[in-house]
Amino acid sequence: MSNQVVPVKKNKEIIKHKTHSGISELHDQVNHLFESFMKGFDRFRHGDIEKMEFSPDFDIVETGNAYDVRAELSGLDEKDVDITLSGNVLSISGEKKEESSSTKGNYHVSERRFGQFERSFTLPDSIDDSKIKATFKKGILSIHIPKKEEAKIKTKKISVAKE
Repeated sequence: MSNQVVPVKKNKEIIKHKTHSGISELHDQVNHLFESFMKGFDRFRHGDIEKMEFSPDFDIVETGNAYDVRAELSGLDEKDVDITLSGNVLSISGEKKEESSSTKGNYHVSERRFGQFERSFTLPDSIDDSKIKATFKKGILSIHIPKKEEAKIKTKKISVAKE
């Protein structure tokens, strides 16, 4: 095996480093990988945390008699949410505010999201807008949107006659 000199950048200065085998190269690459990974935590340590947009997840389910909308809004209260119906467009908006907390300690991971959100859904003409009800429990917003009587799916049992 030949000894070759490989320049390695460290703290803006070039250091000459001799490699003796493939294992040394692998070791250097792994060290570089961990150094690069840990640099990502510096932005958390210095309070330069990127703002990530808050976008809650929604489910809409149609049953025979209604449409049920559910949204995960953990960290919000019912007073933080605004629900409007304009024509057939249901709009849900709100804001998840960042908690003011002590700056003691070093953040290593911060994945919680904060900010304003707004989602709109176009509902069919078959809804009965006078009977829409919304509830909020344990961070889950539930909106029950009944169908008009004529739009409800009616199920009728049909008997089979023997011939």
